[in-house]
Amino acid sequence: MVLRTVMSTFLMMLGMLVAAFVIAGIGTLRKEEESGRLEVGLSSSRSRASWLGVHVLVVLAGALVVGLVGAVSLGVTTAASLGDDAWVADVLEGSLAHGAAVLLFAGLAVALLGWRPRWHGLAWAALAAGAVLAYLGPGFDLPDPLLDASPFLAVGRDVVGEGASTTGVVVLLVLAVLLTVAGFVGFRRRDVPVV
Repeated sequence: MVLRTVMSTFLMMLGMLVAAFVIAGIGTLRKEEESGRLEVGLSSSRSRASWLGVHVLVVLAGALVVGLVGAVSLGVTTAASLGDDAWVADVLEGSLAHGAAVLLFAGLAVALLGWRPRWHGLAWAALAAGAVLAYLGPGFDLPDPLLDASPFLAVGRDVVGEGASTTGVVVLLVLAVLLTVAGFVGFRRRDVPVV
């Protein structure tokens, strides 16, 4: 059904917006460092890992709210207009798949903050590349391996109609965890501030 493919595209765009929210939120931690507030915050008995962990959890909680509100709104309005309540569950299930892509970008932003905070722009570049590839790539008939390099297509191209790609979701989640752990290790080891 064409409508399921359209809903999958809307969820992909919602995933892109939530990923941008996460990158921007983690980018504010760099501002804490540049302003000198991070150094003051770390001068107490609080560990670097706890400081970073709390901030990352707050950003991810915000992303969850933004993504959930968007997905519920899309699902409820679609269900109401079609008179079929099953759309709410279908849309919510499809949106979960894009959560893996969002977490990958969160992990990348944390890794860059931990090791090379000045390179935060690379997270934005990766998001832009992934978004352009996912949105325009199929229209240009790009090869499947290239399209699958976009996290937004790696989770599945039609997450509402055909379901998510389990392999793609698992790979993105593993990469997200590895990048996040690497970011925490780097943040613990590097000098603060790096201006």
